[in-house]
Amino acid sequence: MILLIIVGILVLAIAYVHYTQGLFSATISAILAIISAAVALSLHETIVEGLLAGTAANIAHGSLLMLLFAISYVALRSIFDKCIPGQIRVPFLVDKIGGGVMGIVAGAYAMGIVMIAAQELPFGPSMLGYSRYELAADRTVTVKQPNRGQSVNYMLFNELTSDEPGKFEVGDQGSPTNLHTLYVDDLVVNTVKYLSNGGSLAGSQSFASIHPDFLQELFGQRIGIEPGAKRVAIVNSSKNLNDLKVDGLYMLPSAPQADSEMDGFRKGFATKATGIRTPPPDSVLLVVRTEFSRTAADTDSLLRLSPGSVRIVAPADADATHYTDYYPIGTLQDAQTLYLNKLDDPLFIDFKGGDNQAADFVFVVKKEGFLDASKKVLAGSFLEVKRLGRIDLAGKTVKSDLTASPTVAVLRKTLVLTPPPAPAVTVAPPAPDPTPAPAPAPAPTPAPAPAPVPTPAPNATLHSPQEAVKSAGTSILSVTGAVASSSLPIAIACGEETTKVSTPLPGGSAIVKNGKFQSLSIDVQETADKLTAGARPVKEMLAKDGEGLIIVSGVATNGNWDWAVKSDQIFIVAADGKQYPANGVWADVDDGGQKKFYARYSTNYVLSDLQAEAGKPGKVSFCFSVPAGTEVNRVVLGGQVLGDFNPVKAEGQ
Repeated sequence: MILLIIVGILVLAIAYVHYTQGLFSATISAILAIISAAVALSLHETIVEGLLAGTAANIAHGSLLMLLFAISYVALRSIFDKCIPGQIRVPFLVDKIGGGVMGIVAGAYAMGIVMIAAQELPFGPSMLGYSRYELAADRTVTVKQPNRGQSVNYMLFNELTSDEPGKFEVGDQGSPTNLHTLYVDDLVVNTVKYLSNGGSLAGSQSFASIHPDFLQELFGQRIGIEPGAKRVAIVNSSKNLNDLKVDGLYMLPSAPQADSEMDGFRKGFATKATGIRTPPPDSVLLVVRTEFSRTAADTDSLLRLSPGSVRIVAPADADATHYTDYYPIGTLQDAQTLYLNKLDDPLFIDFKGGDNQAADFVFVVKKEGFLDASKKVLAGSFLEVKRLGRIDLAGKTVKSDLTASPTVAVLRKTLVLTPPPAPAVTVAPPAPDPTPAPAPAPAPTPAPAPAPVPTPAPNATLHSPQEAVKSAGTSILSVTGAVASSSLPIAIACGEETTKVSTPLPGGSAIVKNGKFQSLSIDVQETADKLTAGARPVKEMLAKDGEGLIIVSGVATNGNWDWAVKSDQIFIVAADGKQYPANGVWADVDDGGQKKFYARYSTNYVLSDLQAEAGKPGKVSFCFSVPAGTEVNRVVLGGQVLGDFNPVKAEGQ
C-alpha cells in the first residue's frame, strides 16, 4: 500500500509540472516518454545479454532500464526544445487541463519504467507492502521430531496463498488479483507488446513470444530465493558462459506424487500431493533433465532457485499466434517419485559431489503447439532458468526411457524422504456388551441380562453433552459449552518487544500483531506459571477481518490425546448447516502432577497434523473462526455429533 501511495504522488507531481508547461509542451513530453519507455524496455535485455554478457547480472537489468529511459527522454527532449522553442496558443482552460492530462500520461510511463526496474532488482516478493500476487501472513509451523521427544518451530513468511502446483493463483495460469501499482507497469509492457506485434518495434520475434506474461515472470524470479543469492543464470556461448544445459526431455504416463515439504507444513497443498499424477488427455507429463555447472552456484557450492524462476515458453496453439508460460509442478526423485512444489518453494542443488549436477523438473504441458506427431518439440519453445539461462528446445525429441542419474542432486529434507510413522491413537476401550455371552455351562441362578442402552435416531436433536457423546459412539471429548470470545484462559508473557517477527516462548513461539496472537504454538514443556511470568502478557487472539471467534470447551475423554490427532476432523456447525474447521486449540495438561499448558492457534490457517504430547489433558477448548454475525449451535467430529449447545453468535473484532 505504501508503494501505491508513492507511485500515485509521483504521477500527480509529474502531472502538475506539465500542467504549468501547457498543452503543447506537455503533449511533446508525453509522446517522448512513450517512445523512450518503449525503446528502453525493448533494448535493455539485448544489451545485458549481449554487450554486458551478464556483468553485474543481479542489478544490470533494472539499472540499465532506468538509464536507457533517462538518456532517451533527455536526449529527445533537448532536441525538440532546440528545434521548437516556442508554444502554440490555445484557450487557457484547454491549455491547463490538456497539459495536466498529458502530464498524467508522461508520469504513468515514467513511473511504469521505474516500477518494472524495481521488479527486476533483487528484492523480495513484497516491496513496500506491494506484491503482485497475494502473500499469506507470516506464521509459525511446529514439526514433531521423531525419537527426540520435542518439536521444532519454523517461521514461514512471504508465502504464496496458492495451493496449486505450477500456478501463482488457483484457476488459470494466474490472473493477478491484488491492486497493482496503478497499472503503470502493465501500461508500459502492453504498449511494447502491441508495438512489437507487427508495429514499429516488430522484429524476428515478438515481445510476447519471449515474455507471454513479463511481470509475472519477474515476480517468479523474486520468490523462494534467499537474499544475497545469485538471481541470474547465464547461457551465452559466444562469451563461453554456460551455466546450464538440457540433458534430455522425457515423457511420463504418470508418476506417484508426494509433498516436497515435511508433514504439517501446509494442509491444503498436502491434500493434493497424494496418489498418482496423471496428465490431462490433451497434455503430457514432461520431465526436463537440466544439468547445471558449478558457475551457477553460490560461494557455498549450493545453487539456489525456485520453481517460479524456471519456465518453459511454448506456443499456446498450432498456429503459434499466442504463447504461454509453463512452470514446473515439482521435481522428480530417482526418476520415480514426483515431489510437488509450490512456485515459491526454495530448491537447492548441491555441487559438493562434482562440478556438474542436475535436476529433473516436471511440467504439465499441452501437446498442441509444443509437440508434433513424431514427438519432436516445435519451433518457438525454450527453457529459461533464472532470467538469462535460456535453452532452445525446438527439434529436441521427447523420449520415454527416463532412468535415474547420480548427477540429479536436488537436496531434500530427511523427514520428506523418510517421514516418521503415524502416531499411535489411543482409543477408549469399548463399552461392555449389554448382552453377556452365553456361559459354557448353565448357572444355577443366572442373573437377568441388563437392559440395552437406547440409541438416538440419526437425525434426533440432542440437548446435552451426554446425549451428544452417545451419538458420536466412542467420544474423544465431552462438550461442556460454547462462548463467543477471543481470549485464552491465561495470559502468555511474551517478553519485551523486538524487531523480530517471531517471539520465542518457553516451549514454543508466537507472532504478536496489534497486541494479539496471530500465531501461537506451545508444547507441553513448561508449567503454566512459567508461561504467565514476565513482561508483555498477551491473552487475546487475532481474528480475520470480518470474522469472530467461537470457543467450544470440553473435557478430554480418559485423559487421552485423541482430540489432537483428530483435530482436522472437528467442525463447528452454523444454523444454516455450514461447517467451519477449527483454527485453534488449547488444553490444561497434568504432567506428573505439574500443571502445564498446550496451545495451537493461527489467524489464517486451520489445525492439521497435531500429535499426542506428554501428560494427561483435562479441559480442552477448540477455537473456530466464523463470519461475524453467524450463529452456531453444534460441534461435530467427522459427521458425528460431539455436542449441541444454545445458539452462539460470532462477534467481529
